[in-house]
Amino acid sequence: MENKLLVFLEAIQQHNSMTKAAQSLFISQPYISRTIKSAETHFGTPLIDRGHHPLELTYAGERLLTYLQSDARLHQRMNTELKEISQNKYQSMTIGITPPMANAWFSQTLPAFYQRFPNIRTKILEITTLKAETLLASHQLDFFIGKTIHQTNVKTIPLQDEFTIEVQQVRKK
Repeated sequence: MENKLLVFLEAIQQHNSMTKAAQSLFISQPYISRTIKSAETHFGTPLIDRGHHPLELTYAGERLLTYLQSDARLHQRMNTELKEISQNKYQSMTIGITPPMANAWFSQTLPAFYQRFPNIRTKILEITTLKAETLLASHQLDFFIGKTIHQTNVKTIPLQDEFTIEVQQVRKK
């Protein structure tokens, strides 16, 4: 009903008439009228000022229309994003970092990272090295920035060397 109500309220607002709104949508005027009346019963307030000519939405009708339009835009963004995710247009990774490293490192690094990799969605967790060991072992963490972890399945790379190389490459472009 919300999608129909959105379309009907927009048409009434545009044409200032239920009859003209119905004609523009190629449906019957009684159908629009019943749908509006049902919504008015549901919300307990008039949505259209039937005593005013040309026809106008009441304040409640205008507010409902605003909410329905916002909801439609949000729904469209959700569909677009989920479609892109399903088509692997976005990759994601989870990064763990100790709080001291986050303070010193992220403010300088993240902008360059997002500029270079705009389609990578990141989840950043401020965690201890002990928690990072657990999350890395269970594959819930892709990277950890902090103290060296001594596990056979974890590869350690010195951050300063890698970071310096990456920043220099980004700045040259």
